[in-house]
Amino acid sequence: MTEPSRYKLLFVAEDDGQLPDIVSELDSIPIFDVELAVELPNVDPAAIPDTVDGVIVSGALDDATLNKVVGIARNRWPETPVMLTLTDSQARTTSEAALSAVDDCLSESIPGANRSVLKHRIISTVQNNRAQMELHRHRELLKRTQELGDIGGWEYDIDSEELRWTEQIYHIHELPLEYEPTVDDALGFYHEKDRSQIREKLETLLETGQQFSLQVRLVTAKGNVRWVRVQGDAKIDDGRVQKTRGAIQDVTGLVEQRTETEKLRGNLREEKDRLERLARVLSHELRNPLTVIHGQLQLYRDSGDESQLDAVERNVDRLDDVVDDTLWLVQEDDTVTEMAMVDVDSVAEDAWRIVGDDAVTLHTASMERIPANRSLLQTIFEKLFENTLTHTSASRIEVGPCYMGDYLDGFYVDDDGEGFDTATPEELFEIGTKGMSGGSGIGLSVVDEIVRRHDWSITAMESDDGGARFEIKTSLL
Repeated sequence: MTEPSRYKLLFVAEDDGQLPDIVSELDSIPIFDVELAVELPNVDPAAIPDTVDGVIVSGALDDATLNKVVGIARNRWPETPVMLTLTDSQARTTSEAALSAVDDCLSESIPGANRSVLKHRIISTVQNNRAQMELHRHRELLKRTQELGDIGGWEYDIDSEELRWTEQIYHIHELPLEYEPTVDDALGFYHEKDRSQIREKLETLLETGQQFSLQVRLVTAKGNVRWVRVQGDAKIDDGRVQKTRGAIQDVTGLVEQRTETEKLRGNLREEKDRLERLARVLSHELRNPLTVIHGQLQLYRDSGDESQLDAVERNVDRLDDVVDDTLWLVQEDDTVTEMAMVDVDSVAEDAWRIVGDDAVTLHTASMERIPANRSLLQTIFEKLFENTLTHTSASRIEVGPCYMGDYLDGFYVDDDGEGFDTATPEELFEIGTKGMSGGSGIGLSVVDEIVRRHDWSITAMESDDGGARFEIKTSLL
């Protein structure tokens, strides 16, 4: 901080009568410029300088006027010291309140003793006040920085066994500022699963001075769990650790953000893999019917046999089914609306009327109604029935209730076909898995998606007849 070569001083008195000797003496010192302000509360503002290095107030002012003058001075020049001149008699009668209102008192006996003493007394007061203001600014800046970064400092004196925290660490621990921490108390705030780790690092720091930086969990005085970054280093004198110090930063937000980011990345990877599998399945399932359609049309052109058109129609229907299933799987809407209490056996029979086969018998058992979207529930039955009819030689399909004790817990669909031949039950619902004598691997994925969107669960297993059994738990307990 560069000091001025000259100092501007403002002397404030009640009137412009005889000036104290100390003012005349100051005015004769080359580095001081002294200006006069009479009755400062009432003086014309234009007559008061914009900046001054020090304000000197006459000790002849009464307490009320003095306080008013000091208030005006501190408001106009916040960083400028206010000094009071006192005669010997005034020094004996001036109140404690008046003395505490100013930064320094100047005895009018000083000039007669030593001009140099007066000069350095003024300069020292001005510089000290500036240093105090600068220190205050630095402290405010440090405090604000700690608040913004949610970081505080700590220091431990080994000889005195005294642990000191900055204000922000109290906030991180959710403790009052009057709390007096000890090392054991401080360690006790760390999560029990992380406590041994932080204790080991601190013991090593105390013994060897080895620095550390650690991310651990802290349980505040109010029971809140926070992630903190703890850092420590040591002050070493004559090969011995004298003090340790460091910082604690609340990084809960960063950890949660990182966790959420990783979760999103994982979800994106899963969705990318899912879409890639879907694309591979579509490539296969669309190409095969199109190849068949192309061949059948060519045969029709060559022979005029209209029976070839029946095969074309069947493959067009298959393409339509594949497209419908695919559109369902890629819908962004993840909720099920228009829920109502429905009869499961009635919905199953409606589905059978659409996809059923005369060579296969459907058995349904009457059961309690469940809350569901009727249209989507029917789609579940249609896909499960189609899976059996298309890929097995089953003669029977059965739909019935699942119970947990005496309570309805969902329903099942099973058959007496060949069961699962190319995939484990857990893999059947993945896009692209062909689990029952081939198939597109899309239909069961649609079933799984509808089940998931109802917040139900589905399990595939072998039926008592060796066929396939699907149990859908609706969690009605």
